[in-house]
Parts: sequence; C-alpha cells; structure tokens
Amino acid sequence: MSDRVELQHGVTLLELMVTIAIIGILAAIAGPYMGDYVERQRWVGATEAVYGQLQQAKRAAISNNKPIYFKVTAAASANWCAGYGEAATCDCGVANSCQINSQDTLQVSATDYPGISVLNKSTPADTSISGSFTMPGVSADDRTLVIRSASLGDIEVVVGPTGRVKVCSDDLGQYPDC
Repeated sequence: MSDRVELQHGVTLLELMVTIAIIGILAAIAGPYMGDYVERQRWVGATEAVYGQLQQAKRAAISNNKPIYFKVTAAASANWCAGYGEAATCDCGVANSCQINSQDTLQVSATDYPGISVLNKSTPADTSISGSFTMPGVSADDRTLVIRSASLGDIEVVVGPTGRVKVCSDDLGQYPDC
C-alpha cells in the first residue's frame, strides 16, 4: 500500500472574508477621491477649452489680418458659453453670430462642463465678457478670465496686451502660480 496524500484546492471562508474586508477598506478610501477627480477633470477641461478658444481667436486674427472678437456670454452663471468671430456682436448663445468668413467657429459651453463657471476677474458680476485680438502685430484687450469650481478653486486664463494667452492657478499645481 502506498501512502498517498490528497491535495485540496480552494480557499477557506476566513481567507475569503479577509480579502473582501481589504477590498471594502480600499473602496472606502478611494471613493471620495473619485468625486474630486471627476470635478477636477471638468475644471481643467473647461480651462483648456477656453484657453484653446482664445488661441484660435488669436490665430484667426493673424491669418485673416483683421480684428477677431472673443466673447463669453452669461458669465457668472451656470449657463455660460464662449465663442469668437469677426463681429463685435459675436454671441455664442445666438445661432450663426460667431463666424469667420461666413463659417461658424468653435464654441464652448457650460453644458460640456457642469458645475464650472467663467467670470471676469475685474468685475465678477458681469454677465458678458468680451475682448478682441487685432492686427498688425497682434494686440489684445487685457482680460483675465476666472474658471471657477465651487469646491476646488480658481484657474485664471490671462490675455495680455500683446496678445499672449497664459494659464495660472494658485489652487492647482499643474499650472504656475498667478
């Protein structure tokens, strides 16, 4: 007769309970950070979109050799939009009002970034923010737009008098301090 040892495969109830407890603890720790992560991505996304709009407006002024106007409509509210075009009356809330060479331009709106607001730094209660890039040599109306997340803070998009557009924030480490 041979002495044969049978191997058993599987996990015990105790091992399973310890594993589930560890997963539960990790989920409880990570859960609150996921909400901040989503809000932070919206905040940064809105900032990058507005920054991109300003850069596009500047490029359009250079390539078309004429003034290009940038406007944020319904700023300081949860229903803002941003656009640019040839006319000083460019209003992204009105169809076909933000155009260059009779073509609609790109627009950004609060529907893409819920919970994020855009403000004029010098007069936060303004519901309309406008400015322009003009040629030759690109000059711009000096403006600072504040992209605000109520829970995370502010990011500033600054348009200097020479047309330089930069982003800064004292609340988010991925941008230089203001």
